[in-house]
Amino acid sequence: MEQLLLHLRNLGFTEMESKIMVELATKGEASGYEVAKQLGVSRSNVYAALQRLTQQGYVRCGEGEPARYSVLDPEELATMISAGYRLHWPIWRVKCRAAVRLALRSIISRVTAICWGR
Repeated sequence: MEQLLLHLRNLGFTEMESKIMVELATKGEASGYEVAKQLGVSRSNVYAALQRLTQQGYVRCGEGEPARYSVLDPEELATMISAGYRLHWPIWRVKCRAAVRLALRSIISRVTAICWGR
């Protein structure tokens, strides 16, 4: 599990965001309260991270009360993350595009195997 969190951190997610994404991937969906309770951290920190992840598009927020959150499936995550890298580091498009895609696919496949059992 630590290796998975490290991979997510290397992709630019905070420690809290990484833990939340793994928790949501494991559970399928959960409220902010449920995530905070499972992780043993404050709800305010979890809700702040969930808001960032939702605004960035990595996490979906369902309708209803309480709101239920779910992480995107691995293929969607890989597409969004690689698009973000291309946007913020255009030199990678030129020099390292294939290497970045290969690395992202490897990381996402590990995330998929651990979280979704695929």
